[in-house]
Amino acid sequence: MSTTQAPQLASSSEDQEELGEKFAIMDILDEKLIVDAIAGVVSDELVYSFELNGKTVKGLTIFGTVLLAREVVDRGCDLLCEKPVAEEREKSFKGYCKMIYVSPNGHKLEVWGTKIQSKTIKLRKTGEIVDNPNAEDIAMTKAQRNAILKIIPPKTGVELIERVIASGKGIKRVSQQEIREIKEIRQVGASVAVSPEQKQSQEKAHSTSPENSAPSTPQKSPEEQMTNSLTWFTGEGKSRKKWEPGCESGFSNVKFGDEGISNIAKPLVKAIKDAKNELRIGSEIFTYDETKGQVWRELAEPPQGKLV
Repeated sequence: MSTTQAPQLASSSEDQEELGEKFAIMDILDEKLIVDAIAGVVSDELVYSFELNGKTVKGLTIFGTVLLAREVVDRGCDLLCEKPVAEEREKSFKGYCKMIYVSPNGHKLEVWGTKIQSKTIKLRKTGEIVDNPNAEDIAMTKAQRNAILKIIPPKTGVELIERVIASGKGIKRVSQQEIREIKEIRQVGASVAVSPEQKQSQEKAHSTSPENSAPSTPQKSPEEQMTNSLTWFTGEGKSRKKWEPGCESGFSNVKFGDEGISNIAKPLVKAIKDAKNELRIGSEIFTYDETKGQVWRELAEPPQGKLV
C-alpha cells in the first residue's frame, strides 16, 4: 500500500540528489506540454506517474497545477497573478512571477515564483544541442507554475493527485524509455556532455585505480568548498532565516560598505564573474548582485511535484 506525501527538505546531499532527479524529470516532461500549448494543443494530462529507483513517483503536470489553482479559487479564495516576465542572461532566461493569495477573510500572502531555463536543448533523436526558440516562454510559464505550488499548501496538491489517480483519467504514465532519454538529456549542462558509455568507462577506470582501491571520504570540489565557507540566508525581513539544503534560493552578504568584498568570498565572486555571472555548481546556479553586494544561489530545477 502506498501513501502520497508532500515533498520535504532533503536531510543529506544524497537525499537532495534523489529529490532533484525526480523533480527534474517532471520539469523536463512539462516542457513538452508547454510547447504543445504554445502551438495550441492543450493536453488533458494532469498527473505524472512513473517508476524510479524502485519507487512510484507521482506529481502534477503543468496543467494539473493550473487545475489546482482553479480549485482554490472555486473554494472562495482569490489568486492574483501578475504577468510573468523573463530576464535574459548569457546562457539562459530567468522567469519571474508574482502571485498573491487572498483568503475569504481578506488576509493576503505574496510569493514569487522563479525558474532558470537554458537557451539550448538536446535533440532526443540526434543528440545535437541547438537553440531553444521557446526558452523564454518556458521560463515564464514554469515560474508561474512554481509560484502556484509555493503559495498553495502541499496537502491540497496531494489531495488533487489522489483524486486524479482514483478516477483513472488524466494520468500521464511515463515509460522507462522516456525516463532514460530524460536522464541522458540532463547530463548536458554547462560543461562538455559525457555519453553514458564514456561515463561508465570513466567510473570503471576510477574504481580500478590503485589509489582508489581503499574507501575514502568523498572530497568536495573547490567550488563547493567556497560556498560552504559563507553564511547563507533565505527570506526577507522578519521572515529571514538560515538557508538549508533543499531551499529554492538563498543569499549571502559578501560586500560591506567601503570595505569591498570580503576576502573569504572573493574566490567565489571571481568564479561567478568568470562564468559571466551564471556559475553552475551541482543542481544550483550562483549569481552575484553587485548593487546589493550579495551572492545568490538558486535551484536550477526547483521542486514542482508531489512524491509517493
